[in-house]
Amino acid sequence: MERYQSMVDFILCEIFVQFRKDCFKYYEGTGEPFRKMIESGVVSEADREWCERVLGHGLELARRALVAQRDRREYSWTVFRKETLSLGR
Repeated sequence: MERYQSMVDFILCEIFVQFRKDCFKYYEGTGEPFRKMIESGVVSEADREWCERVLGHGLELARRALVAQRDRREYSWTVFRKETLSLGR
C-alpha cells in the first residue's frame, strides 16, 4: 500500500497488474490518470466495465471474508486476487 497514493490505486493496480506501470508513470508526471486513459480510448469502455464488475466482486469477497473472519494466513492476497478475477468473467 505504501507505494500508492490512494487505496483505489492500490486495489486497481494490485488486482489488475497490467495497470501498474501506467499508474507509476502518472505518479512520475509522465502518464495519464486512469480516467484520461478511458476518455482517450487507451482503456476501452468494455475493459472499464469489466474492471468495475471485477472490483465489485472483489468487494463482495472481502465482505464475505470479513464476515467469516477468515484467517489472513489461510486467505492470502494471491487467493483473493485469483477468486476476484475469476468471478469477473
